[in-house]
Amino acid sequence: MVFGPSPLLPVVNDPDGKQHDPLFTPRVESAVAKAQELNFPPDFIFGSATSAYQVEGGIVDTNWNRWENRKTRKDGGETIKNGESAGAACDMWNLFETVDLPLIIKLGLGSFRFSIEWSRVEPTEGNFDEAALSRYVSWCRKLREAGVEPCVTLLHFTEPGWFIDKGGWEKRANVPYFVKFSEHVIERLAPHCSQWCTLNEPVGCSVNGWLAGIHPPGRQGALVTTCCVLFHMLLGHRDVRAARASSPPHPRARTPPASEADCTHA
Repeated sequence: MVFGPSPLLPVVNDPDGKQHDPLFTPRVESAVAKAQELNFPPDFIFGSATSAYQVEGGIVDTNWNRWENRKTRKDGGETIKNGESAGAACDMWNLFETVDLPLIIKLGLGSFRFSIEWSRVEPTEGNFDEAALSRYVSWCRKLREAGVEPCVTLLHFTEPGWFIDKGGWEKRANVPYFVKFSEHVIERLAPHCSQWCTLNEPVGCSVNGWLAGIHPPGRQGALVTTCCVLFHMLLGHRDVRAARASSPPHPRARTPPASEADCTHA
């Protein structure tokens, strides 16, 4: 079986044949009681995570914008349910300091993971928007001032249109474009961030995009290409990890790719 329930997730089989997550409870009281049974190490860091495309708003030319505009998948299904689009999303690009940061502080989080939108930082090949990068630097600084450690994801599913037009991850020759972008981001953000993720769920991205056809580019059954895409992504992770290693060290710095089994999907 290629697709099916993850063996890593706890499930309970119901009498009606359905399944449910045993960690979810029907009432707040039972949820609180279950939470009180949990034990974490003293140095455990609680955090939350976002994806730029899902929250920032104002992102206009990526593989996912094009997927939205395509409307219909190869199998006839909708690319996006009800034809919706990310659009303004929750406008975190403009509201981070006044809305999101206060919520992060209120929740008492020790880390906040956000992604760098490649199409915003490098809208055309080789041309970097330093003002956009400066805003991400500002977010890192504000988080640290609040006692929250930033965790930066370099690629969370979205690639700029110009990268897609070159063949994207299907071509090994395109890996250096991602590495160059990442090196530029790392140079600016490394002094303000100790936690890094290179790629968000590369397995999910490649399988859903080239085998299942439910994510862009919507190909189905392209097993060989799926493997090539995943391999090229891992090459990018390897080279970015090397670039990260040459930046100023930090005692907690780490650069994992995010996989479905990781608690931090990078």
